[in-house]
Amino acid sequence: RARRGPAGLESVAFGRPNLGWAVGTDVLEYTGQSWQPVADEHAIASARDLDRGPDGRVWAVGRNGLVAAHDGDDWQFSSSPWDLDYRLVDVARDGSVWIEGVRVEERQTTEHLVVRYHEGEWAVMWDVPAGEFKDLSATSWQDAWASTPGGVWQYSGEGWRQIWEERPDSLEMLSPTEGWAGTRGDVHRYTGGVWTLAAEIPAGAQVMEIDAQPDGTAWAAAWYGIVLYFDGDLWQFVRGSTNPASDYGVPYALYDIELVESDAGDPMIWAAGAPSAILRARIQDVVGRSFPTPDHVTAVPTPRFPTTPTATPDSGFQLFLPLALLHDTRPVLRCDPGGVSSDQIAQAALAVAEFGDAAIPHLKSALNHEDVAVCRTAALAAHRIGSA
Repeated sequence: RARRGPAGLESVAFGRPNLGWAVGTDVLEYTGQSWQPVADEHAIASARDLDRGPDGRVWAVGRNGLVAAHDGDDWQFSSSPWDLDYRLVDVARDGSVWIEGVRVEERQTTEHLVVRYHEGEWAVMWDVPAGEFKDLSATSWQDAWASTPGGVWQYSGEGWRQIWEERPDSLEMLSPTEGWAGTRGDVHRYTGGVWTLAAEIPAGAQVMEIDAQPDGTAWAAAWYGIVLYFDGDLWQFVRGSTNPASDYGVPYALYDIELVESDAGDPMIWAAGAPSAILRARIQDVVGRSFPTPDHVTAVPTPRFPTTPTATPDSGFQLFLPLALLHDTRPVLRCDPGGVSSDQIAQAALAVAEFGDAAIPHLKSALNHEDVAVCRTAALAAHRIGSA
């Protein structure tokens, strides 16, 4: 996606429960145990965006004309007739693939177009809304929407037309008459040609991705590590910080979110963001729970959340921060870890970054160090080392 904020992982997609990828400042692969950076010669090392189609194939697009689909066994390349840098991909419910492409010369965009692909057929649109898209959402070969610097534009088979002046960070269209959009501090719903406010997000967080499900529920990812859930009636706050002036932990921005079935049949939610951090939780562990409302949060007008929780150590989410990207934190900490592995140090430091002083005892134990100031330094290192 076209992110405006800290560098990190911008897109995540799974071909099956134990095989997934995340792309952004890094390209990572998950094979059931951990996330690891791919080698430079990997098939999608230049990928910039991912999307999973209705047939289960994961599509990747990227620099130097990369268009590829993973069929469950390996990556299959599609020979695009245009040698462009591809930025965004969205797979519609009929299997058609919509791709935004640009040609950049001397840091200037000289061409901007939309490419469509379906069952071996390629088509190109040269006359597209001006400016690189913030998001792209398609429902069929004939229907798509783009969030641009000039608002939201709709394509319905006979050219593009502006339908909304807002410039949302995320679009999730379900049909030509129904969809969602996320902006700074708000979630909007599109019904029957009209956009209405559906929820106001605490702290004015930018809603960077919405993933709607066939059963009418939806998930959203936002700044300050916020995850939201729509139960068909209300948007609920699941995790994150409601006070951006404070230390709001890792990840400090979420850019993508996806629902994935586990091997055991339990639905899992995965979210990726900045720094190169990934969250995972079982839906049954995070939906329908009771959260405290922090004192510093003021009530927001209707429509609103039923409660406004804050992140807690038992929030139900597991945090992944690839150790290959963390490097070794021991030189930063300037203390003797007593033979403790960099994995233990990193996880302890991240626990503090995520959960604050409540996790200090864990870090003190891992570092074999009683100085709380050193422990907080570890937390700060964990915050910053992802972009170091």
